[in-house]
Amino acid sequence: MLAKLTRIDKQLAKQGYKKIGENKYGVMYRKINYIYDYTQRLDIRLSASGYGFIVSFRESENDDNHASVAMNYQLTKIAIKKLKQMKRKYGWD
Repeated sequence: MLAKLTRIDKQLAKQGYKKIGENKYGVMYRKINYIYDYTQRLDIRLSASGYGFIVSFRESENDDNHASVAMNYQLTKIAIKKLKQMKRKYGWD
C-alpha cells in the first residue's frame, strides 16, 4: 500500500505521473505517453555516495537500453522539491 499522496505527488499527478513506489532509497513515478507510444520513468533516488539524484528515462519491457527523456523546467522544479522532501523525510545527506 502506498503512503498518502503529498502536495508534490499531486503536482506530479497533474503532469501525468503515477507514483509506483517509495522507500528509504527513493521514489519512482511512471507516465505513459500515448502519442509517441512509450513509458517514461522518473526516479528520485539515493546514490551509494549518499547524495540524492533525479533521473528520467524511457522504460521498455524488452530492451535493456533505457534512453534518457528530457524534463521541462516545471517538472524539474517539482522533482527538486520532491528530492528535498525525501532528504528531510529519510535523512539523506
